[in-house]
Amino acid sequence: MRLLENLGWMALIVSFPFALATAEDEDAALKEALDRCAFVATELNPRTRAEIHRECIAVAKPNGMTLPAKAGAHLPALVAELQSVWPDLRYHAAIAAQVEQESCLSLSHKKCWDPRAELKTDREYGFGFGQITKVWNPDGTTRFDVFEELKRMDGKLKGWKWDDRYDAAMQLRSIAVLNRNNYRKLQFPIANEIEKLAFTFAAYNGGFGAVLKDRALCTGRDDCDPSRWFGNVEKYSFKQRRVHPGYGKSFFEINREYPVNVLFVRMPKYAALLPPVPLPTEAPASLPQAPASVETTDVADSNLGDSSPH
Repeated sequence: MRLLENLGWMALIVSFPFALATAEDEDAALKEALDRCAFVATELNPRTRAEIHRECIAVAKPNGMTLPAKAGAHLPALVAELQSVWPDLRYHAAIAAQVEQESCLSLSHKKCWDPRAELKTDREYGFGFGQITKVWNPDGTTRFDVFEELKRMDGKLKGWKWDDRYDAAMQLRSIAVLNRNNYRKLQFPIANEIEKLAFTFAAYNGGFGAVLKDRALCTGRDDCDPSRWFGNVEKYSFKQRRVHPGYGKSFFEINREYPVNVLFVRMPKYAALLPPVPLPTEAPASLPQAPASVETTDVADSNLGDSSPH
């Protein structure tokens, strides 16, 4: 519980503006952000390394490292749930970044990091930190219902009632449980932890079965490594590549942007507050920095467990 205790001072931090005061401060922050990108470079293949580095340069300076206003109020509870249901997760900051990806249309939006954040379209309804989703077929029948699926995954979620769906604690537990389950179902060889989280987030957004089908397209190809998501499995998919009405992008684009947005665009701002958990044989001082970049202003809509976007 040491990490949770260390978060006690978080409310003081998030109460101050994160805007950089001077050009000198801005340059220093940019250098720090780019230095953190080097951590990603040590874990990803060289082709992806250059792409991520260019993205860090492009977005770090204009956007800064702004933390959403409501994040500090919920981060300690998120860490507590992760420690409870997913104790072997090293990158708590990745799940915090995912909450931002799911709930924040922009960092200043009133529903950013809010359990009452909602998405409504003619085919789906999603709510909360993780945009827990119900999707309907054209004839009005239910295609899938993640809220009901979650209640079968975890004892504490079993009694969760629809009228109480905005309960922040239950939402945080649900996002931890669903990610953990997807992560642990990845039983094939994966190159490293960052790549494994990329597979996990692709599954959260577009369905675990869809990830397996897309990986099968990669397997056996000379130009594709099925143990790596970035630059490999992510290139091959059964997902629709035409722009879907009401979304502005194809389901393929939305799903492929999702792991990048979570791990490389959003996670760095949370890494200072939620550093990687040390391995049993690793001293805290030797921990790497998380990758650095910053927020985008658009967030993909939710569609857990489907082959369409989340």
